[in-house]
Amino acid sequence: MFQLAYYEPQTLKEALQMDGVKKGTGKFLAGGTDLLVQIKRRKIEPQELINLKAIPELKGVQETGDGGIRIGAAVTVKGIMESSLILAGYPAMAQAAKELGTPQVRNRATIGGNIVNASPAADLVGPLLVYDAILLLTSESVQRRVKIEDFLLGPSQTALGKEEVLEAIELPALPAGTGAVYLKHGLRKTHEIALVGVSIALRSDGQGVIEDCRIALTAVAPKVIRAREAEDALKGCHLDDETLSRVAHIAEANCLPISDVRASADYRRQMVGVLTKRGLLSLGGSN
Repeated sequence: MFQLAYYEPQTLKEALQMDGVKKGTGKFLAGGTDLLVQIKRRKIEPQELINLKAIPELKGVQETGDGGIRIGAAVTVKGIMESSLILAGYPAMAQAAKELGTPQVRNRATIGGNIVNASPAADLVGPLLVYDAILLLTSESVQRRVKIEDFLLGPSQTALGKEEVLEAIELPALPAGTGAVYLKHGLRKTHEIALVGVSIALRSDGQGVIEDCRIALTAVAPKVIRAREAEDALKGCHLDDETLSRVAHIAEANCLPISDVRASADYRRQMVGVLTKRGLLSLGGSN
C-alpha cells in the first residue's frame, strides 16, 4: 500500500517550489473528479498531492485590458456556467459547462482539470478552441502562453511540462457580430459523456455572408479537433440549404471516430454532420 502526503500551499510560488513538483512524484489537485478516480484505481500512484484550491492566482473570472477575459484554472464548472462575463460574451462556454456531468461534479470539477486531463470528450475544450483560447503555463522560473490547439497532443497527452501548472485561460475579445454554440449528443439527455460534440463560432457581414468560422469536434478523434476544411468551405458563403449540407458532409469527413460499446464510428460520423448543420442553423442558417 503506497503512502500519500498531502499539502495545501497558499501561493502559486509555494506550490511550484515543492519537492514533489521538482522530482515528478507529486500531482496537483484541484477538483479531483478525474485525479482521485485514477488514484483509487491504481492507474497512478503519486507520493504527494498538492491542493491548489486556496491559491488566489488560480481563482476568478476577470476582464482583461484588451476586452477579453481571464479565467483562473481552479474556477469550477459551476463557476463557468454562472459567470456573468462568460454568459454575456462567451455563451458556448456556459452551454458546455451546463452539459458537463452532474450538479455534484460541476460543483467540484475545474476548467483547468477538464483541459489538462486531455480527454477527447472534454466538454469545455471545443468552445475554448473556437474562441481561440490561450493557456498560461507557469513554472517557478518562467511563464509560457500556448494556444490550446497546440497544448493538446492526444488522449491524456499535453504540452504541459513536469514542473509547470496551468495558471489561467485567456479568451480574446470577439469581433462584433460573432455568435457561438455548443451542441452535445449522448445516449442520455443528462449526466452523459459526449458521443459527439460540435462547437461553432461564426461571424457574418451585414448581408449574411460568412466572414469567419471556427468549428471544433469533440469525441471523434484522439483529441478535440478543428474541422478546418469545413471552416474554409463556409467563408464567403451564405448559409443556404446547399451550403449547410455541403459543410456538414465536409465536417463528417474531417473527423476520425472509433467504434466502441457506446456507438459505431459511422454513427458518430453521421452525428457530426447532423450537429454541424443544426449548430449553423441556430446561428443564422435557413431551413
